[in-house]
Formats: sequence, structure tokens, C-alpha cells
Amino acid sequence: MIRFRDAETRDKARAIIGEQIPDLLLTDASLGGELRLVATIRPEAQKRTQEFALKQNIQTLHNRINELGSPSP
Repeated sequence: MIRFRDAETRDKARAIIGEQIPDLLLTDASLGGELRLVATIRPEAQKRTQEFALKQNIQTLHNRINELGSPSP
């Protein structure tokens, strides 16, 4: 969450952040006259990150198993 003094600055920040980090979902959240911009990870970006992490873990396990080799008959 980021707080702003005015809507113009918030809107400029939203444009810059949205351009630089497209995986974030930006929403306005005003509370008691305070202007806020809330950033959350888009569901598709979160899923993509989880899938990548899972693939990395599988590859690491695969490499470790291969390092151990298989017993000779």
C-alpha cells in the first residue's frame, strides 16, 4: 500500500508502476480522506510463479537423484 497527498500523483504512480511491473493489480483505496494505491499480485502471475517454483524443485530433485547414481547389479 502506498499513500499519496493528491490524486494526480497517485495516478502518475499507477501509470509508472503498471508499466514497470505489469504483474501487479493496482486498486484505489481511500480511507478517511487518505488516498491510497494498493498493489496485489495478479492471480495469473501468482500461478505462473508457483508453477516455475515447482518445476525448479522437481529439477533439483532429479539432479540430486542422478548424482547418487543407481546401484550396480
